[in-house]
Amino acid sequence: MWAERILASTAIQAAPPLRALALLSSGLLAIWQGKQDTALAQLQEGMEIEQRLENEQLVALSLMGNAVALINMGRDRAAQPLLQEALQLFEEQKLAPFHAFTLIHLGNVELGLGNPEQARAMHTEALGEARAIGEKWMLSFALNNLGEVARTLGQYELARKYYEECEALLRETGDQGDLARFAHSLGYIAQSEGDYAQAEAQFKKSLTMFRRLGNRRGIAESLAGLAGLKARQGQLQWGATMLTAAETLLQVTGGAWWPADRVEVERNQEIIRSALDEAELTAAREKGRAMTLEQALAFASEGT
Repeated sequence: MWAERILASTAIQAAPPLRALALLSSGLLAIWQGKQDTALAQLQEGMEIEQRLENEQLVALSLMGNAVALINMGRDRAAQPLLQEALQLFEEQKLAPFHAFTLIHLGNVELGLGNPEQARAMHTEALGEARAIGEKWMLSFALNNLGEVARTLGQYELARKYYEECEALLRETGDQGDLARFAHSLGYIAQSEGDYAQAEAQFKKSLTMFRRLGNRRGIAESLAGLAGLKARQGQLQWGATMLTAAETLLQVTGGAWWPADRVEVERNQEIIRSALDEAELTAAREKGRAMTLEQALAFASEGT
């Protein structure tokens, strides 16, 4: 709300450096709200202003912000050169925290492009930089993404180790957004261990937290987790409907599944496809595709 007010003010219109900063802030917030197209447009405008002003420090931040928006949209290849340029600028400017942060996102790009070992190497390097910095959120960010690589590869025990270490760090910082994501990730770990009751509790916990934050991407992730879990327990048509509703919600935000979640979703889709006949599957998907966010949340509540 404050970012929108600032952008609408006449004083900002006449002050390009301040407008660029406001666009960067608003764009990053829009990513969290699940408004990817809005985010990318604002971040691109801000980057263009900074490039005209030749403000290298803010150009680097804008490059990284644009890349984060592209990664959220599944456009990893487009994000890669922006991150590489930002990484070089942060290294020249000796801005260690931003260098580590950018390195983690480059690892995420590699994972999205199907290169998990390159991703693991980048995240491990970033983890070393984060430990040297000694800032808990940065450390948790690197550990979380090592967990994502492990989960993508089906290494659930290793992923649990990383996620639980992250959760302990973030509990001290009070970062509700990332705590919600860890609750969701730990749901998949519990599911892999056959503890369906715990998995459901984790997915519900993350759903509640993401709803409170207004994070539509996170809501879609939690609903997808519940869909797959219930399908595994025999509620196949419910699972097909819920999973389609979750996918539709994510598409509306302009986002794409994170690589580790994409593996889970594709596995759940296969379970559902192999068990339902074509007519049942089509009917369930049409029902899910037609749902609004409110209807999907109500359906989730009824089914669980």
